[in-house]
Amino acid sequence: MAIDFTGMFTGKRPESPTANISGLNPGAQIALAGMQQGEDRARQGIGQLTGRDMRTAGQKVQEQLASLDITKPAGQQQAVQLISKIDPARALELQTKFQQQNAEISKTKQSTKESDRSALLEQQKADTQEKRVDAEIKAAGVAKKETIEVERYDPVTNQNITEFRLKSNPTVVVSSMVSPKDALKVSVAAQKQAAEAGLKAREYGNMALKAGRTANLLRANPPTGGLVGTFEDYLKNITGSQDEASFARTSVTNLINGQAVVNLPRGPASDKDIALVLAGEPPAGANAEYLANYAQGIIKLAKREEKYYRDQARWIDSHGSILGFQTSQNIKTNKETLSGVNGNILAAMRASYGTPEEEGNALLFQNKYGFNLKELDGEMSADEAALADRGER
Repeated sequence: MAIDFTGMFTGKRPESPTANISGLNPGAQIALAGMQQGEDRARQGIGQLTGRDMRTAGQKVQEQLASLDITKPAGQQQAVQLISKIDPARALELQTKFQQQNAEISKTKQSTKESDRSALLEQQKADTQEKRVDAEIKAAGVAKKETIEVERYDPVTNQNITEFRLKSNPTVVVSSMVSPKDALKVSVAAQKQAAEAGLKAREYGNMALKAGRTANLLRANPPTGGLVGTFEDYLKNITGSQDEASFARTSVTNLINGQAVVNLPRGPASDKDIALVLAGEPPAGANAEYLANYAQGIIKLAKREEKYYRDQARWIDSHGSILGFQTSQNIKTNKETLSGVNGNILAAMRASYGTPEEEGNALLFQNKYGFNLKELDGEMSADEAALADRGER
């Protein structure tokens, strides 16, 4: 924190008449500057003739301050004492700034020391482990180059473990150690979760493609007079395949029980095609438009499920763990829900919080939009605070 001494040397009256001349025209500025220089020369001349010190109190303090080292407590204290002679209020202000500065420096030094100490302990621990591993491998009668390193995650200790196994027989573990913290950014368990999420994303991506083909068949083969019999029978007739019909039913079941449904927005932001899928199989008499929209709902749900798992894989890659992912999805879903309501209406509702109109407005809002705004705001605040506590967004 830099300390600015400007204005601390003169008290209430400016030391120089040129201190506030920036608003004057150039001719006036030059004239006033010349007057000040003349005044300074006259003061110096009188001092030389009479042998008196003609410097003002502010000039004397300024010259003394120039020789102090205010990065050290002793210099700071001297500076405060000097300024207190001409302006006690400014001296107190300066002392407060020095105290704040010293506190910040002390905090930074302490944090650095703790970080260095922690790093040293980790390094010592790693060195000890490596020496033990070397000794155990040597005791087994093999050279280290005859072993391979295999990383695994131990769910009991919640640690990554490095095992040293024989190249000739990888089932034999010669030695093991806790992996250094920076040796494996993502635990083996997290890597497995990320891989599974990637597979799920591809699975639902393929499902969306197949649902797209089904939707095209439904549009090309509308039932005359509406659906007769079951939806599965109808699909079997137009596709000529029991597999295609069974796939459609299985896909819908999986999607309804999937993560996409959990994370669907509420209110106006909800999707009408998806709502048809969630309502169950198309009823008898359903027309071509209903069936086409139903198939479109399957596509949308499958794409949302695909995106969910792709987001999950990216989260694990970025954070090294799945922790916090669902919270981030909750925030995303709630923001999507709010996007379906006019911003002015949201602002008016929030402005009524704590007023006699709040309860009545909340009931009207919920009847119209299908959710309680205050509760949703509370959920979002809690979720955002939870992520902030983890240092994530």
